[in-house]
Amino acid sequence: AERLGQSLGREVTLLGEVRPTFWPHLGVRAAGLLVGNPDWAGDAPLIAAEALSVRVPWSAILAGEVQIDEITLVAPEITLVRAADGRVSWAFSEAPEPGGAAAPAGPARPLTITAAEISDGALTWRDEAAGQDIRITGLEARLALPDDGTARVAGSANVNGTQVTLDATAARLPALLEGGLSDLELALDWSGGELRFAGRG
Repeated sequence: AERLGQSLGREVTLLGEVRPTFWPHLGVRAAGLLVGNPDWAGDAPLIAAEALSVRVPWSAILAGEVQIDEITLVAPEITLVRAADGRVSWAFSEAPEPGGAAAPAGPARPLTITAAEISDGALTWRDEAAGQDIRITGLEARLALPDDGTARVAGSANVNGTQVTLDATAARLPALLEGGLSDLELALDWSGGELRFAGRG
């Protein structure tokens, strides 16, 4: 929790029993997880999950690095907020908010995640700039983040009452997250319609 909090610049709390796993993979499983949102985003945490499973490589453990082969969130409630001034709650470059948990001493280490999976999740997207709220339930998704900077997400969910499936690839995810351009491919299907996109965004 301390290493994750230091890397993310957020308060990270493990709520229940935490136990290591050695087979079939080295890792840890926690009975609950909270990752805080910045104060300006409201009271809801960024992530509140019933369970967290993390798989880590031995090489990272021995080197003291924060590297995760795969992270699985079980029944997470995710809250994403974009403020009217353009700030976004999922930007992790900020220091912890005043009054929050202090980050551990020492230099922050970059966080590397190769893959992430969400099971039975829910997501609230609150866009204060556009005055729009989107509610997603029944979220089943897998995100692949190989070392070359590409990212692929595939999954299904119920979005504002409509069942949808998504398969999307971003060629330059780091640039995209910082507001830059990336080649994008998108396939979105729902009852009665579909969307295909291949280009840049």
